Amino acid sequence: MELPELPDVKWPERKGWVGRRASEFVQPVRWLSATGLLLERECSEILRRRDGDDDEGWAMQQEITIAFGKGGRAAISRVKTAQPADGAAGAPRLALRGPSVQPGLPDAFALGFDDYGSAFRSPNGKYVLLIPNTDVIAAQARKVFLAQARPFRVLGVLEGEVPRRNMDETRVEAQWSADSSVALVTRLASDDGSAAVELIELREGRVARITHLQHMLEELLRPDFRRSGAKPYEEERPLVLTPGWVLEGNGRVVIACQAATNPDGTAEQKSWLARLTAVWSVAEAKFTAHKVMDFYWTTAP
Repeated sequence: MELPELPDVKWPERKGWVGRRASEFVQPVRWLSATGLLLERECSEILRRRDGDDDEGWAMQQEITIAFGKGGRAAISRVKTAQPADGAAGAPRLALRGPSVQPGLPDAFALGFDDYGSAFRSPNGKYVLLIPNTDVIAAQARKVFLAQARPFRVLGVLEGEVPRRNMDETRVEAQWSADSSVALVTRLASDDGSAAVELIELREGRVARITHLQHMLEELLRPDFRRSGAKPYEEERPLVLTPGWVLEGNGRVVIACQAATNPDGTAEQKSWLARLTAVWSVAEAKFTAHKVMDFYWTTAP
């Protein structure tokens, strides 16, 4: 079933200004009834003067109602537009609240989420990870969802956003245990190679526990990092954690990863690099072994 074409965006045109960067996102919000679907559309643009460096932001938000008639025909029934004042950034107002599936109509998740093949389906076919299409889904809803495949039911959502990807790159990786009771999900960032990893445990068709393993790894590394005296990578994220973990059966995660304060080696500062080996017990929800090897160097001007 195809959705109708959305109305054209009236991008701002101002004398002496040029558009430098524009973006547009459309996301499903919720079913209004058995015959109505609410979409949210967000458009933004950074304008720049032709003869200077001054920047000004423009944003527009729309709530678009899609009506489905007999035979599944879809048409736009209502468009509500809101524009913040000139120079104000468009703050996200709506969040994805999950679909109320209506018989014979497309599921809201089918409009902007994909499973990208068997890697994101559990071996028994019962569970699936829904990966957002970042060219469609707005930033505030750009999450990885865990769902029961049939009948469709959302079971959980993973922490954090998925970084915007290039067309030929995959930002999410998944490892499943053979009995489909455990999944290890890694989210990758292309800009600095950093990774976040989460361990999902399932029992009787429900999420029993989600462990944010990158937080646990950072806690293991924190004492050595503080002793190093190195400047953090960022104030809110002192270390860049690069992937190196394998799910063995449904009982443990074997880790051999690396963390660094200056992963590119470009900053002129004292830097710290650590190599961490560890074993995480799924049943005990703790590390049963770990070892940190750290190194120091100073980047020359």
